[in-house]
Amino acid sequence: MSLDDAKTFKAITGRLVVDCSPELSYTDSTLVCASLSKGFRAGGFNPPGNFIASPTYDPEDLYSVEIGTKNTFFGSSGQMNLTAFAYDYRNFQASTNFVFNVDAEVWGLEGEYEQYLTSVCAGLNARIFAAVLR
Repeated sequence: MSLDDAKTFKAITGRLVVDCSPELSYTDSTLVCASLSKGFRAGGFNPPGNFIASPTYDPEDLYSVEIGTKNTFFGSSGQMNLTAFAYDYRNFQASTNFVFNVDAEVWGLEGEYEQYLTSVCAGLNARIFAAVLR
C-alpha cells in the first residue's frame, strides 16, 4: 500500500418516519412514531506497517428500526416515553490499534417517566429511567 492507493465508497442512505397522535381516554396527549433507516460509514485504510490487520477495511452499513410513544398524564404534569429499537450492522467497524469488520446486532427497550411536583415545591420534578440492551 502506498500513498497513491485510493478506494471509493458509495451508498444510498435514508430514513422513513411515520407518526400519529391518537386521542386516548387515559392520556392527555399521545404521540406514536416509527422509523426505518439505513446508515453508512465509508471504509478506509489501516496504518501502514501493520502485519496483523488487512491494509483496508470495508464500509459499514446500519439498518435501524425504531418504534416509540410519548404520553402526558395528570394535566400534563407527568410524561412517559417508551422506545423499542433494533440495529443490524453489516461490517461494523470495530477498532483497537487498527480497524476490522464484524457483523453485529443490537436491540433494546427504554422507558422513562417524569412527574412535575410543582405543587410540592416550585421547579421540583422526579424522574425514573430504565433500559434493557442486548
